Amino acid sequence: MATGQHHSAQHWSGQHVPIIHGLADTRIKTGEDYDTRPLGSFWKLAPTAKPKHQAFAILPSLHNG
Repeated sequence: MATGQHHSAQHWSGQHVPIIHGLADTRIKTGEDYDTRPLGSFWKLAPTAKPKHQAFAILPSLHNG
């Protein structure tokens, strides 16, 4: 049994995650990188009333392929 705690090099809130800007934000044909934002910044955002297909969302995986 491990007795020490695992500490990552960077706090989780500073980890950048890819985001999309609405349903039509696809870059599969161009291969462009998605915009990124620190994960902790989402807790500072004010709620919005945008329809789901227009709102931004995170991509919880960095898998490409």
